[in-house]
Parts: sequence; structure tokens; C-alpha cells
Amino acid sequence: MSGIYPIQVILDSDDLLSARGRLAANLTHMMSVQTRRNFAYGLIMTESTCSVCMFDHSGAVASQPFNYHLCPAQICAVLFGLGSDQGELLGIDRSILADERGFSFVLR
Repeated sequence: MSGIYPIQVILDSDDLLSARGRLAANLTHMMSVQTRRNFAYGLIMTESTCSVCMFDHSGAVASQPFNYHLCPAQICAVLFGLGSDQGELLGIDRSILADERGFSFVLR
């Protein structure tokens, strides 16, 4: 179960800090409803750059923006990685399951 990751699309001239704030709000909500999630990724994209952000329960880190026109292999690697079906790489804790009522329990 992977989520659809939020992508903030802004202009190069827009405020990057505001975009990070909106992304943080989206990812905080995502992690609050997906209780098995340890961390989640989000992207901030402009017409020329992309920055990858990773949020967990204690904070966030962000990559330096990279120009995907100059480094097309890098944006492909990011998008392919986010499309992975390996939940552990995407922040899903597979040791926690939910029953039909939504209650979680830990496998031992």
C-alpha cells in the first residue's frame, strides 16, 4: 500500500518556503491517516527544478533543487523510486497490519 505522493508545483519565482509549508501540511495529513507509515516523500517542482523532501514523525529533510532539464536521469530515478512497490523503501511498516475495523496490531 503506497500512497500517492504530493507534488507542489510552483514557478521559479514563487516562494519556496511557502511551498514547503503546503507540502508539509499534506504529508502530515497523509501520515496521520496512514498509521503504518514511518516516513513519506514529497516533491517541489518548478518549471526547471525539482527538490525531494522526506518527512517523518520528527521532522523533514530536503534535497538541494536539481535542474531536471540538465539531469533527466535524476528525475527519472526519483519518479521510478516513488513508484516502487517495495513498501519498506517508501516508509510502510509491514510489521503493522490493520483488521477490517481499522485497528492496527503488530506481527510477532
